[in-house]
Formats: sequence, C-alpha cells, structure tokens
Amino acid sequence: MFSKQRVVSGLTEFQQAQFIVSSWSSLYRASFLKEKSLHFDVEQRKFEDRLFVLESVTQAEKIAFLGEATRVWRRRAGSISVSPNNQDIHLLQLQLLEKCLKVVRQRCSDGKLPWRILRRETFNSVSRLIWDLDLVATIATSEADEYVRFGKRVSALLRGTTMDDAMIDDIVVRPISRVDRKTAKGVITRSDIKTLHKMFKGGQFKAAAELMSERKNISHSVPAKIDVTHGKKKVIVHLGMHKTGTTFLQHQMQLHREALNALGVLFPQTGIPQEGGFHVRAGALPGHQLLLSSLRGQNNDIWADLKDEIRRSDAHTIVLSCENFLMPGDPDRLKVIPLLVGALNELGEVHPIAMVRRPDSFFDAFYREISFAGRRQGARRISEFMVDYKDHLTDLPALFSPFEQGFDRRVQLEDFDDARAQGDLWDRFQALCGLPGALPELDVPRYATPDREMTEVSRLLNTLVKDRESRRMILRSMIEIQNAAGSETVSQDIDYSLLDKAQRQDLISHFSLTSAAWASERGYQVAVDAMRTAIDTENWSPFLGLSPDTLDMLHNAVLQCPSQVRKPQKARRPKASEAGQLQRNTQGRRRKLRPRPWLRRLMTRMSQTGRS
Repeated sequence: MFSKQRVVSGLTEFQQAQFIVSSWSSLYRASFLKEKSLHFDVEQRKFEDRLFVLESVTQAEKIAFLGEATRVWRRRAGSISVSPNNQDIHLLQLQLLEKCLKVVRQRCSDGKLPWRILRRETFNSVSRLIWDLDLVATIATSEADEYVRFGKRVSALLRGTTMDDAMIDDIVVRPISRVDRKTAKGVITRSDIKTLHKMFKGGQFKAAAELMSERKNISHSVPAKIDVTHGKKKVIVHLGMHKTGTTFLQHQMQLHREALNALGVLFPQTGIPQEGGFHVRAGALPGHQLLLSSLRGQNNDIWADLKDEIRRSDAHTIVLSCENFLMPGDPDRLKVIPLLVGALNELGEVHPIAMVRRPDSFFDAFYREISFAGRRQGARRISEFMVDYKDHLTDLPALFSPFEQGFDRRVQLEDFDDARAQGDLWDRFQALCGLPGALPELDVPRYATPDREMTEVSRLLNTLVKDRESRRMILRSMIEIQNAAGSETVSQDIDYSLLDKAQRQDLISHFSLTSAAWASERGYQVAVDAMRTAIDTENWSPFLGLSPDTLDMLHNAVLQCPSQVRKPQKARRPKASEAGQLQRNTQGRRRKLRPRPWLRRLMTRMSQTGRS
C-alpha cells in the first residue's frame, strides 16, 4: 500500500485507506487537522488511533504515499498497549466500534462517501468482534449488569446491517478478510460469519460464543486420552526456567535415552525439532518445543504422534522438557497454558518441576538470550526491558500457579545457582525427576550466556538491520571469526551484570516480597540477605562500549553476510498443456472490471453530454 509513490484524491480514489489502523504510520498537515477540527477523542484512553485515522481519511481531499520510510516509531517501555482486558477496556473497545460506524454512516448520509464504505465498516466491526476481541465471550459468560448492557449495545450497533456474499467478496475487503482462513480462532467460514452476524444482532451471545469456541477447538484440538494398560503413566514436565541449564539437561536426556528406556523412563522424540535448523550458536536444543507450537494451530497431529510413541513404549515414566512451556514473555500465555495443561493431563499423572536461579542473574541472562536470538525485542536497553518485565519475571507464583492449578499439584523447584557451583546439576535434576539410578554426566555442548560485548553487538544489529535472518547470520559469523582466532565466543559465566547495583537490589526486593516464602515451600531456599551482601561487596563496573577488536569482528562479519537480493523473474508463456488447463479452469467464470474513479467520472460526464 505504501511502497509506491503517488498522490490520490482522498478515500474515493484509494479505498483501502479505510483500513489503516495506526495513526503513527502516517504524517498529517497541521493545517488540515486545524481546518477539519481533528483531534484524538479524549474519551478513548486506548484504541484512539483507528477513530482518528478514519475521521482523517474520510475527510481528506488528498492522500500522499511517499514510497519510503520517513519516520521511525519506537515502542515505549511500559506501554499501556500491553495491559490486560477488563470491564473498562471492553467499554473502550465497544465505544470504538460504535464511533467508527457513526463516522462512516454520517459521511455516507451526507453524500460525501458511497454506501459501500459503510458496508465495509460493518464487515470490519463484525470481524473485530470475532477475531480480535474477547468481548463476545465475556458478554456470554458474565452475569454483571454492565455486560448485559454491553450486549444490548452490540446488537444496536449492527441493527439494520446485513452480511452477504457480496460483502465478503468485496474487492477491498478480501485482502484483509480472515474468512475461510486458518487463524488462532480457528477457521470461520463464510456461512459462520453470516450466522454470527445474525446472532450478534439478535443478542444470542451464548450461542455465538459456543460456535466460536467450537471453531477454535477444531484448530486447537486436544488429543484423546491414552489407553493405559499397566496403570497410569507418570509424566514429568520440566518447565525450565530459561537460562537454568535446560539445554544441557536435555542433551543429557537425549544421550541417555537407551539407559533410561531400560529403566522404564521415556524421553520422547516426538515434539523435538529435527537437527539441521538454523541456530546462532552451537548446541541449541529447544526440547519439546513443537508440542507447544502445535497448540497455536501449526500441527494438530503431533500430539497423536506422541500418544503413539508412548503407547509403543513400556515406560512407566515420561519426561518432557521445554523452557518455553513456561512462556514468561508471551502476552497470550494465560490463553495457551490451559490448552497445554489439558493436553498434558491426558498423558497421565503430571508432576511439574523447574530449576530456579537468583532473580537478578536470571533477569540479566534472560534479556541477553532474547537479544542474542536476533529478535526485535532485543533492540531495547535492559533498563527498558526491566520496566516491562520486572514485576512479572520476579513473581514466581504468577509464573507457575496456572500450572499448579491445572495439574492440581505443586511444582517442585531446585536451586540452579547452587547446583552449578557444586557441579552436580545433572544429579540434582535426576533426583528432582525421581529417576531410578544415578546415570553419569556426559560431555555435552554448553549453551553459554553471551558476554556484555556480544549482547551489545546483538542489540546494535537488532536496531539497525531490518531482516532477522540477516541479523542472525551476522552474529553466527562473528562467533565463527572468534572461534577461528582461538578465543571464546561467549563467556561460560556472566562476567559483569548489565544491571547496576541499585537495579539488582530492586529485583531482589520484588522477588523477596512476591516469591521468597512461596518458593521456600517448594524446595528453593532463598538467601535474600546473602544476595544483598554479595551485590554490595561486588567489584562491579558499567559497560563502557565496544572494543576496537569487537568492532573489527563486526565489520568483517557484515562483509561475510551480504544481502541476498532476489532478481525478478521474467514472465514466460505457458506451455500448451498449461494453456489448455488454464482455459479449462477459467471456463464459466465471470470477471468484473472496476474502472478507476477518474475514468468513472469521465464516463459519467460523457454519458450526460450524450443525453443532452
């Protein structure tokens, strides 16, 4: 939409502009805003962008597409856009739908816009209720008087509107439509959206919520319960946490598979990504990550495959391990965890376990991992990361309680810091799992934490390089250059914290208030005073910048990873067989030609001239 430079005569000439959502993707002439009295609605504390943009594009006489980026938008730490839904949020969402439809209806009534613009806005409102908001489900289940009123307002919102095939197939609507597509809410067919539209108008919100839930469950199906012939299976679920030796422990389980099988313990291969994927560092192993991914609609057969693998095994104990099961940074974790818990409960009697480390070093290491993975989130400074995640990552009850409630069992914790210091991480993990016998520790890859310099390099790349794969290739090239020079790629231990002493003490304080007593009851004895003393007496110094050697390595790594520019392919004539097939496939189809607005106006004038 934005990549071609041009100027159009408002919304009637470029109708897709109706669906621009964010005000920050555009620039506005101050004189235009003043002339049209356009401003953010003061009642819309959130979701104000769409209303402002809609009011702007429906009144604009000209819209210019500049063809290149002219401005950079940066996500503010602690943004209110990430706050959870509640009654106030639902009111703001409902008000937004009402006000947007009112704006378009008024402009169409005044003859300034064609009525098809209103039909498209109606389709957009129904789509938001189905795919983007949880308002309908809340109206269906809540007994609060306010939600009863919300239901009546939704019905009034859609009164007098229709939903038909012409609307669904509209040339402007089609590119943004999710009808008949696989989404996180399942596959909503054109028949479904027509039915849901009628239900919304008629106030049948319970029936609508049931239909939407049914469609969602088709895509996120939970496997049938496994037939157990020798008693109920014991399922050990290792929830991480991140940067607590999870990769090391998974490698141990992989290499000890035959010995574990002989002891009646299965470490399934189903759900573990196959080797050969792209990793920035050697030794990467995400564990049973595909089991989690499947619950987001990517592969619904994998739980059935896991069921078959367990059935073929004589094991009485199943061990599953994935640090991402905990989903500490996922805004949708409370929606996904019930799906994961339900699927795991069908495997047998679930026992959740986790390794835990002191909160300041965990927070620091987790930030480094996100940054070094080449993710856009890693462009933030750790101080910004702290604003968004300090409270969440230091609150162990909030992280683990959804699993305890789902499994009806307390999570058992082990002290990672002490185990690493004593050199018996693998032995303690075996004891935590209740594994029979003491299997020896094997020589496996160490997935170490990046040092401060490499973390700063990755943050720089995350900010400046647009393509994620390019960022990761450059980081991997830097590691290869370091290895070729005979130096360590990353330090085995964190050299100095990226956090200053005050920030670390703040994390300890939050952890002490929210988690210390809770963790102690589950096996993790927290020495808060010792942590504070260690921080006070530490010889810490701030990070002062990249060294010349590191900058030189970065320069060479970038040179080794040139951008891959795809050459445009020349169009070719179809072969005779293809031409025949094309002719057969297009027989009976009707094509509609939609002339540009300037051509329609010219044709109208010519027609009027001819009549006169």
